[in-house]
Order: sequence, then C-alpha cells, then structure tokens
Amino acid sequence: MFVVHWTYIPHRGTRLKKQKFKPLRHLDFYFSNTPVLEENKPARIFRALAGLWNPSESLDKAGARAEQGVTITYRFSHTKTAFLKAARRIRPLTSQSLAARLLDVIEHDILPLTARGVSLGNKVFGAAILRKSDLSLVVAETNNELENPLWHGEVHALKRFYELGEKPNTKDLIFLSTHEPCTMCMSAITWAGFDNFYSFFSHEDSRDAFAIPHDLKILKEVFGLEPGGYRRSNAFWNSFFVADLVESEDDPLKTTLKAQTTRIKAAYDDLSTTYQSSKSDNDIPLN
Repeated sequence: MFVVHWTYIPHRGTRLKKQKFKPLRHLDFYFSNTPVLEENKPARIFRALAGLWNPSESLDKAGARAEQGVTITYRFSHTKTAFLKAARRIRPLTSQSLAARLLDVIEHDILPLTARGVSLGNKVFGAAILRKSDLSLVVAETNNELENPLWHGEVHALKRFYELGEKPNTKDLIFLSTHEPCTMCMSAITWAGFDNFYSFFSHEDSRDAFAIPHDLKILKEVFGLEPGGYRRSNAFWNSFFVADLVESEDDPLKTTLKAQTTRIKAAYDDLSTTYQSSKSDNDIPLN
C-alpha cells in the first residue's frame, strides 16, 4: 500500500535584519518509497490541493519527486482548517483503485443482499461501510422497509454498524450508497460523524430509471430545493459519484470499470422490474 503521512506545524513571524517575515504554515508530506501503481500518482494529491495553495514548485514536479521517496515540504499562508477540509477531499491512496473497489463492493457484497431483499418486497437500495486505510469492508446492508419504513439501505447499514462489538471511528471510514441518499439518510450519515459518502446512482436515476421519485419530491416539497440543490460539499462531509471516479481513471482500467458499471446497472434494472411488479402488495408508505 502507498501511504501518505502529513504533519502540520505552525510557525510564528520573526525578524531578521529588520525585515519582517509573514507568519507561514509549515506542511510536510512524507511519502513511503514503496512502488506506486500508475493510478495512484502522488501528483494527484498536489493537483487536488492546487485550488487552495500556490506552492513554489510545480505540482507535477512535486509528484515526480515524491514518487522517488523524498520528503516534500511546502509553506502555505492558509489556515489549518482550510488544509484539513482540502485533505478530506483527497481520495485514499491504496494499491487498488478506489473506483474499482467501490464497484466490487456493490456488485459482490450489496447486490446479493438486495436481490434477497427485493424478493421479499423491499426496495432496491443498499449501502456499505469501508475502511479508508485499506478499503476493507466493515458492513454491507440493503433496504428493509418491510420491517421498518426507516430502514432505508443507508440507515439499515448504520444500524448494523452500531450493533458491531468493536467499531472503527467513522472519520476513518468511507460510506458507500448504491443510490444518492435521501434527506433522512444524509442526515443519518451526518449525525453518525462520517465526513464523506459515495453514490452510484443519482436522485434523478431513482426517479427516472427506478420510478421512485420520493427523494426529489421531498427535497422540493419540504426544503424547496430543485434536483442537486443541496450542498454536496459542506462543513460536515463531501459527497462524490462513483461514475466520476471511473472517468478519472486511465485506460485500460477505465474501460474495464465502465463494463462493470454497465453490468451492475443491468442487474439493478432487473431488480427494479421485480420490485415495481410487486410493490402494490407491500405495506411500505412511500413505495
């Protein structure tokens, strides 16, 4: 695994030969000298931070030096809070593509649970929680509204998570949702302390491809928001779409992931057909 460590050390202003120096922020990035896969180039880290900071050395050059295992040091005039917010937007760097791992979890861990749930009359939504450190699975779950209308895929996953004996800190975890979370699930993810979530399908997909318009209707009727009107990056978390991660990959991996995406969508299309054909018989308030 390719690991990035950083430390943050504030420096006070000083005087030298009657010349006053402005206070600076000192940030050290320590890179392991472990071989790095192509899709995890350190240069991407610096490009991700480029919107906030303007280091003296070019981002690509810094990334190239980092790959050689040297220490990169920059001085920034921004606050620690600004750095931490930006750092949360950086995807975890591991020996496996994040996009590939999330797709695998959806296909092999969530979908089988959802297929069983749909056969009982539940909706097609599911979720999973992974560790940021190695992308290992902590818990996967699916919608269980027949038992409780609050057990959306995300909330049901959180319920299972908090039933675990020993749990990682939520700040060390990735939250994955097969469908963009509804307002209830977004709030639950927020209250649980997650600083991120990733979605495979969008609210518009839920309405148009799955004939389940309730997420967007609640956004409009309760909060007065149009589709996409909520803040996808805010003081609590940053949200992402898996499709955007796939697009950021290079071939041949991108082609492989797009084929997997098509396969997953086909599986959900079949499950949606099953659910829609039987939902009139269930006892879900917003079916």
